Amino acid sequence: MVAREGQTARFVGSPAGEHDFRWEVTVAPVIDEVGTPTELIVLLRDITERIHLERSLDAINDTLRDRLQRSQATAAAAAGRGDDLARKLTGAEAREEEAAEREYRLQGHLDLAQPGRDAAEAVARQAQKGEAVGQVVAGMAHDFNNMLQTVMTAVEAVGAPEGPRAATQQRLLNFADQAARQAATISRRLLAFSRQNPHQPAWFNLGTVVSDMLPLLGHSVDSSMAVSSEVPDAPFGVFADQHAIEQALMNLFVNARDASGGTGAIEVTVGRVEHAGTAHAGQRTGPYVFVEVSDAGAGMPPEVLARVFEPFFTTKSEGMGTGLGMPQIDASMR
Repeated sequence: MVAREGQTARFVGSPAGEHDFRWEVTVAPVIDEVGTPTELIVLLRDITERIHLERSLDAINDTLRDRLQRSQATAAAAAGRGDDLARKLTGAEAREEEAAEREYRLQGHLDLAQPGRDAAEAVARQAQKGEAVGQVVAGMAHDFNNMLQTVMTAVEAVGAPEGPRAATQQRLLNFADQAARQAATISRRLLAFSRQNPHQPAWFNLGTVVSDMLPLLGHSVDSSMAVSSEVPDAPFGVFADQHAIEQALMNLFVNARDASGGTGAIEVTVGRVEHAGTAHAGQRTGPYVFVEVSDAGAGMPPEVLARVFEPFFTTKSEGMGTGLGMPQIDASMR
């Protein structure tokens, strides 16, 4: 119909019964002078090979498209694995930095702890020397006490009333006997003080303990220092470890001696005070007994007073103090 109307027509077809072959048919009209189709020109061209090539190209394109899609999927998966690996690597680097930071902080703590360990070792060495000195002193006191017992026995034997004796001789014997007994008392106190006793709190009279300690305390200072006491003749009952109280009193006395520079006077006072319970947390209201050791020293500046109960803190020169005397007193009182 198209050719008859003066238009060229093209179509592809297959011969009857031969579907593997393709023909391209072109039908063109021949137009006369007045524009009327008078004849038809039919051209046949075998395009079977071209159709096969197109189909092959379509198959190749489909294969390439499929491979491209698989490649893109593989690349995306690889990119995902790369991102995951990058995140793991970043996490590992962060953990490594954190470990390095912890190691740095730990080293800083170790550097800070080193002076404390050195101080503790120095205190331990000083304590070992003090323990050795205490053992030597205890041994000497024991031997001294044995010799005093011999002297006292001899004095008693000489002073036995077997005959007339001059008043001067009797007075000298009394002096010797009194001095020997006083020395024996001091040696026994020294032996008791040097023992390492477990913590055993009990009721005792604080005034009696202080009075009994005064001779031993007096021998810890030079003769140029005056030692006085004010201990009323009244019961001062306390429930505490007597050995700890004696140790605290000795520490206070030695500190007073050192603060006075070996001169002046030291006074020991025992008394009572009514406590309102507001000065220190944890203390109950009511009557308290106290021991006061005062000296003629210059006193402590505020910055030293604020650290007086701090362990290992001392203003004394090396080898003269461990910084544990006042903390021991504080612990005993608490």
